[in-house]
Amino acid sequence: MMRLAFYSFLTLCLFSQALNAQKSPLLFTYGTDSVYQDEFERVFLKNNKKEEQTDSSVRAYLNLYINFKLKVKEAETLGMDKNPAFQQELAGYREQLARSYMTDTSLTSKLVDEAYERMKTEVNAAHILILVGPNALPNDTMRAYNRIKELRKKALNGMNFDTLAYYNSEDPSAKTNYGDLGYFSAFDMIYPFETQAFQTDAGSISEIFRTEYGYHVLKVKEKRPYRGEVRVAHLMLRLNTNPKEEEVLVAKRKIDSIYVQLKNGADWKAMVRSYSEDASSSGNGGELNWIRTNSPVAKPFREAAFGLAEVNDISEPVQTEYGWHIVKLLEKRPLAAKEDLIDRIRMQVSREPERVKMSQEALATRFKAENGFAENIGALNKLIAKMDSSILTGTFKADSVIAKEIDLFQIGDRVVTNKDFYSYMQEYQTKQTDVSILAAVSSMYKSFVTKEVLQYQKDHLEEKEPDFRHLMEEYHDGILLFNLTQEKVWNKAVEDTTGLKAFYEAHKNEYQWADRVNATIYECADKKAYKQAKKLVKKGFEDVEISQQVNEKNPLSLVIKHSKFEKGEQAQVDMVDWKKGTHTVKTEDGKYYLIKITEVLPAGPKAFNEVKGLMTGKYQDQLEKEWIEHLKGIYPVQVNTDTLNGIIQD
Repeated sequence: MMRLAFYSFLTLCLFSQALNAQKSPLLFTYGTDSVYQDEFERVFLKNNKKEEQTDSSVRAYLNLYINFKLKVKEAETLGMDKNPAFQQELAGYREQLARSYMTDTSLTSKLVDEAYERMKTEVNAAHILILVGPNALPNDTMRAYNRIKELRKKALNGMNFDTLAYYNSEDPSAKTNYGDLGYFSAFDMIYPFETQAFQTDAGSISEIFRTEYGYHVLKVKEKRPYRGEVRVAHLMLRLNTNPKEEEVLVAKRKIDSIYVQLKNGADWKAMVRSYSEDASSSGNGGELNWIRTNSPVAKPFREAAFGLAEVNDISEPVQTEYGWHIVKLLEKRPLAAKEDLIDRIRMQVSREPERVKMSQEALATRFKAENGFAENIGALNKLIAKMDSSILTGTFKADSVIAKEIDLFQIGDRVVTNKDFYSYMQEYQTKQTDVSILAAVSSMYKSFVTKEVLQYQKDHLEEKEPDFRHLMEEYHDGILLFNLTQEKVWNKAVEDTTGLKAFYEAHKNEYQWADRVNATIYECADKKAYKQAKKLVKKGFEDVEISQQVNEKNPLSLVIKHSKFEKGEQAQVDMVDWKKGTHTVKTEDGKYYLIKITEVLPAGPKAFNEVKGLMTGKYQDQLEKEWIEHLKGIYPVQVNTDTLNGIIQD
């Protein structure tokens, strides 16, 4: 937490190295290093509101600026920037920061808008799938395509779609659901499937489309507005797997009886506690999590839940494979506004593989154009021609290929060769069947190019994005400053107990207690409690025993507080003579206070342990001042007053 808070502070006060500094007036030097006006002005204007830009604020900020530069210079002189732990931490920050610069914001925005619009609708569809891999052999691809084309033609000619799916679809679930997928919305299916479903009108057969699994054709049965989410409770009577008819009827008579009692006003929670056989929910009134249209709950239960109109309505008994249920509506919520969901949608967009692939390909296309991508197609074709079936069996070895290093493509100043691609293939190869060598290598090459183009852009963000460069400089200097300050100031102040105690002795008169009393306050709610407490105090009972006895019937009869009090700190203590013994105070609200003073303490310095935390902070301030003076001795500071005055006058 301390480290994060410190970096947050640095974001407000740090700065990056000046660009084109030689064109700007010199502001100050420290040792052999120089800082120019434009560098200082940029960071000052960035971190100070217009109304706060005064002569004094400029001078104060300049002091912070100088001290910062001195500390960072010392850290670099000590080689702290070469420390592996530092470099690893900085690399971690860079990786996180780079993500926001490696996103196609325009495409992401379109995908977010598209997803939110789709979330307003639920689609009920069935599908037929003919399996074929993305890199399948041409004959296999054509065979699968002709098969799905034939089935689509039959569906268009009126043949029952469910029957076609049952007998022909290669989706294993078709044998139980006849291809029916139920209702779904955005993010419930892979992106190409989702897109085709939303682009196909209700009651229509879709065009043939392909996903990573193969060829599909859809029948969109219905589209309806999003029904929102419901939160329900249920009372359940369990049924065994494959129950006998008699068992079902016995449970039905019992659930009907419970339903009648509930309709006649029986308490829901009491009935759930007494009769529900769902052990996971019976203890909390049968409450369940939120349910959406496509939530993995039994369809009869889901439909009963969404069929309830008003909060606290209960359904008639409904049977599922688990037993009989009565469902109670607790809460409904519609689709939230886009601004409330935008972060969640953006996260889902960034995680959905097909959408991510679209974004990466769009970025790669843009970065190719920006960085002068040039490709040697002839070299690629020769490379593919020399590949053998080991790339299909997952046994390809890069070092087994004896080849002259040949350039495949260039991105910016980076040249990528066939040997780079061989290494990539060895690392990412998988065993593939029914795929041609050409298709397998071409697919891997496309992914390889995208990876290399994106990596090149990422590696050169400092050159291409000034804001990124400035932030990375802030992170770099901030980590160094934190580590060195921790060593020179924070840890030293904590560990140097001798120095800390000497600092306390030199400054203890600045931290004085006024006159105090060591007292116990017995705050009594009424006269009866007061008399009882006073009697017990007089007999010498411990406060724990006094509290137990006085509060036996009413836990608010007596409140006991013990502390050392200064004048003005506690009103009732101020109302009595500061002498040892017990004193009584009655207030206008009818309360009685018994004040027991055990010690009168004269004014004097606060003890070391009473101000240790405060003294540690003050000692750290002193250590830092001494350290800054030491650094100025090593790296003498010279401020150009003419440049500074020019900044102030502007």
